[in-house]
Amino acid sequence: VLRGYTRCPVDTFYSAVARDAVEATRFAPLDACDRGAVMKAFRFGMPPLGDCGRPRLCHWEGLSNECKWVLKNDNGELQAGAHIVNDVSGGTLDKNMFATVAALKEPVPYVMMHMRGDPKTMQSRENTTYTDVSTDVGAALQTQAEQAVQQGVMPWQLWLDPGIGFAKTHEQNFELLRNLPTVRSQLRSGCLRHAPLLVGPSRKGFLGSLTGRSAEDRDVATMAAVGAGIVSGADVVRVHNAKAGRDTILVADAIWRE
Repeated sequence: VLRGYTRCPVDTFYSAVARDAVEATRFAPLDACDRGAVMKAFRFGMPPLGDCGRPRLCHWEGLSNECKWVLKNDNGELQAGAHIVNDVSGGTLDKNMFATVAALKEPVPYVMMHMRGDPKTMQSRENTTYTDVSTDVGAALQTQAEQAVQQGVMPWQLWLDPGIGFAKTHEQNFELLRNLPTVRSQLRSGCLRHAPLLVGPSRKGFLGSLTGRSAEDRDVATMAAVGAGIVSGADVVRVHNAKAGRDTILVADAIWRE
């Protein structure tokens, strides 16, 4: 599955995709959909480093860049037409998240991402120290997924994301992409063993650290990481460049999954 996204807040970590004009924001998601991506008009995202470490809903209704903090209830988001809830904290930054997702009148996939700390502290030495990053991340996802199911989230709703770039060093990001089978091996409970694994390496800093390229020039490196993730076992990939992502998936699947 190819999942494209366009970030709307002007203070996003990748400023080049913050659209200054309404006409630019109007067609970006539609263009990605034309290229084969699953898009959503709203997303729980991460505030800039140094901001309050709480999930944020970036509100595209009316094609605006207005954002508001969301702590309890995202029913308005789903009623407005979104098809995925994307939680970068995996439920750790909002104690009501699991119950809220479980109570949705129309259940949708819930992307549960691994992150330690909050956006201000996630890259600290404490939060990037693991015994074995792949094993530890898989075990943490298992624990959070169990809690979500206990609070009423259906196992089929869960997409599990190891959190590339979130509370990980550059080296650990590469290790996770290489060792997704180890992450999955920690998913022990029934249907959770078969939950989709999502990876989102697109244009992230660890690729820039390796290649020396700026964020807007990392699509080639991104597609290499996407292909490696698919070989390693990723079921869903998240990219900025949906056209290149689609082609990468088609080739990787033809080689490794046919």
